[in-house]
Amino acid sequence: MKKPIILAIGLSLLVIPSTAYGWGNVSTHPEINAKSYESFINNSNIPFTNKKQYKGIGYPDDIQTGEISEYGPLGRFERLKGEIPLEETQEFWIREGGFSADEPEALMGIRHFYDPTFNNESLGFLTDLDIKDGDPSGYSRGVGTNAKQWALKKNIKSLLETNPYSWEYALEYYKAGMETDNLVEKNLYFGKAFRALGQTMHLMADMTQPAHVRNDGHKQGEPIEDNVTDTLVSNIASEPLPNEVNQLLKNISSPSELFDVVSKYTNNNFYSNDTIYNNGSGTKEDPIIYPRNNKKNYPSPYFKQLTLDNDNITYYKYFDNKKVRMVELWMKDDIAREEQIDEIIPTYKVPPEFATDYASVLIPLAIKSNMILLNEFFPKMYINLVPSKENETISAEIIHNADNSGWRKVGQIKYSGKGQIKIDNDVREVEFIKGKMAPISLSNMNWNSISLTVDAGGRFYSKTIANTESGYKLADPVKLTSLEEYLSKPSLRRPFDLIFVIDSSGSMGPGSGDEYNGDLNNNRILATKNIIKSLKYNDRSAIIDFDTSAKLLQDLTSDKEALIKSADRIDSSGGTDVETGLKEAINLANTIPFSDDRNPPLVILLTDGKDNENHIDSYERITDFAKRNNIYVYTVSLGKTPNTGLLNKIANETGGEYFTSSTSEEIEHIFDLICLNRSIKIVSDDNKNNIPDWIEREVRINGYKYQKEQNGVLLEKSESPTDDLLNDCDEKYGKNNWDIFINSNNGIVVKQKNL
Repeated sequence: MKKPIILAIGLSLLVIPSTAYGWGNVSTHPEINAKSYESFINNSNIPFTNKKQYKGIGYPDDIQTGEISEYGPLGRFERLKGEIPLEETQEFWIREGGFSADEPEALMGIRHFYDPTFNNESLGFLTDLDIKDGDPSGYSRGVGTNAKQWALKKNIKSLLETNPYSWEYALEYYKAGMETDNLVEKNLYFGKAFRALGQTMHLMADMTQPAHVRNDGHKQGEPIEDNVTDTLVSNIASEPLPNEVNQLLKNISSPSELFDVVSKYTNNNFYSNDTIYNNGSGTKEDPIIYPRNNKKNYPSPYFKQLTLDNDNITYYKYFDNKKVRMVELWMKDDIAREEQIDEIIPTYKVPPEFATDYASVLIPLAIKSNMILLNEFFPKMYINLVPSKENETISAEIIHNADNSGWRKVGQIKYSGKGQIKIDNDVREVEFIKGKMAPISLSNMNWNSISLTVDAGGRFYSKTIANTESGYKLADPVKLTSLEEYLSKPSLRRPFDLIFVIDSSGSMGPGSGDEYNGDLNNNRILATKNIIKSLKYNDRSAIIDFDTSAKLLQDLTSDKEALIKSADRIDSSGGTDVETGLKEAINLANTIPFSDDRNPPLVILLTDGKDNENHIDSYERITDFAKRNNIYVYTVSLGKTPNTGLLNKIANETGGEYFTSSTSEEIEHIFDLICLNRSIKIVSDDNKNNIPDWIEREVRINGYKYQKEQNGVLLEKSESPTDDLLNDCDEKYGKNNWDIFINSNNGIVVKQKNL
């Protein structure tokens, strides 16, 4: 057990709590950060880079051993001597932040406490301190600041200094790195951003340490803190969380809320050694206990919720099916005899051997919470790759969807830097300036596919398109690559709001001119109804009908029956005013309050685009408004002679995409692609054969054959002349003449061909 460190300097005496060394910043905190990052990467749908290119200041290993120097144990005041410049990976800097957040420990440690029971983010700081006869090294500078403030804020009113590695600074550093075109500056900014992220994660993990969410400086040591090692973290990192915790974490909207939710859960459910309290009846099952540090009486956990074990000294409770030892009754027999005291004095403690029990819940909570932080930190960005048949050029934009609280405050990223474009086999380096790539000529090029890749901020972003007779579509390699990421995700996903804007003009119906016969079979209506049927119970849809004017047939609802009835009301008569339908949809989408527990709204415009009016200026205002408010418009052309220019423009300028269609199933498949691109998992299976409907559509539309096997689904291109398909079950692990195999048990693509 750690004991208080008493340092005498002149006439001053400073009693430093053994606090503040967290779970141990030399190995335990870095391991928590590393496991959090590893779990996040394994569940991410965008590949990360691991290049040693991000610059910063680190500490050599011999300084991190805590050896004694003339200043006392290293780290108690400053660990600045011996800093060295490093060039490392983002993973390294995130892990390093788990260490450096506690430096210098005497000062930083007391800023790592947050008692959430005050319900005031400026309170809840540590007051369980002993500062006597002066204040060497400015120890009291840390007093009055809690962990939530120190972790998240750039500026704290109670301090004359700022935390240069706070959450808000992390976002600003990352944005600066993305927007400068100077490579040296980029890597310096990113190094600082990843270190700041790692330090925020350290403070987040402290919210799962009971003493750090209570007014407990634990000067007499804290068994739970002292005995949670990096080895223990590694062994229990993947332990399941209680259902209650998963529910609490499901709808987190910001890092600020995350700190509150996690700290309250830890405070309410776990004891620190110095703050065990119970206002009981005096029985063994419901004792009277006062906190050892004589500070705050925390009403929970309630002893009445604990069970006294058969040994008659251990109190435990269950977290789901996990038994966790909480408190031990300790009868001070030896002390009583030594001091010749007649009575036996009872006291209550959390012994060191209970550390594993506590950690089996709290370490997975720390890791899950940090995964949420990581997801909030890394910006949602995608590439919009736009070929122009009229101008014979290809242009591109990398768009940041600033749809969470942190990035909305910092602002949308406009990437500047390098990218790589591949036009068939021709590979070129390209330059982005403020998010845009200058057009590249495609003159006299009979291209089949174009791929663009950007390595930015430690992540890879890519987009591939294939040439078609009209418009363009995502190339198969992108879809199949996405398939692997997509199927490996859990089935849970955030719900979304889908707004259908459906052309009901006369051009959809029969007629003798080219302007008619756009949708004689009512494919747009049939597909809309089928898509609605495939949605989850908490997804919502709305239906807008337009011809010369627009009408909201059905406001946003999850009532599928009402939506289908509204879709059936759509006819084919009147003129075409696409602008009025689009405007109605954008206005509706803009009324949806932002929420991190829902995906941003999607608008699907089904039309031939043959606008009878001239609305060029209006379209620009509408699409600009949509883009600024994270409203994505996907356009789907109907008929043989659609206005591809207008539909491309609307989609590209709002961050959506333009598709062509000729059947209702193709429209449904387009919706599949939209969901793939936006990482929205769709799992409908109408015929209950354990093969998702969208995979079967992929099979039918793109020429695959499939065979259901005992442990998965085999997909194969029909035109493969040497494949007999029937033998592929035996060949799939040793031959290369098959295309894709989907394991139905875990959803992982086992192997792909020619990608």
